[in-house]
Amino acid sequence: RQFSMDRDIGTAAEFSAWPRKDDAPLADRPDSGRAIKIKFSTPAFAVTYRYGRAANRYVRWLGTAPHRTADGAELAASTVVVQHVNAVVTDDVGRREVSTQRGGAAEVYADGRAQVGRWQVREGRTQWLSGDGAPLALNAGPTWVEVVDATAVIEVAQ
Repeated sequence: RQFSMDRDIGTAAEFSAWPRKDDAPLADRPDSGRAIKIKFSTPAFAVTYRYGRAANRYVRWLGTAPHRTADGAELAASTVVVQHVNAVVTDDVGRREVSTQRGGAAEVYADGRAQVGRWQVREGRTQWLSGDGAPLALNAGPTWVEVVDATAVIEVAQ
């Protein structure tokens, strides 16, 4: 906010919030132990979200350890979105051009369960939709969006 104010950039945002919902009741949640593993370039950069039933959160791991803030707190999300995009290597260094406007496959993980759907951009805002086109509601609280190449390997342990 201060950055914007210092540069006389407006701070009022005009957009529709992503649809949100309450957490599922504890009795409706699956057991803990579920994990979503996203394999990036090397094992050191693999990201895993481990689901905990009681807290109804996905703790983020980076490589072989929990991902932590500078003060040591574990990073966790109430919803994890995996958004598949097309990416093309543009040079010998390996830089990529990533398509973030065309839409594609997506999974939304909340309450220990996966909802498979697709993503699209409408009116400048990313939306996640079910197979029949209905918006997928995210749990209230932190949401992590992992944008991955359409060829990325995603493993889900149930």
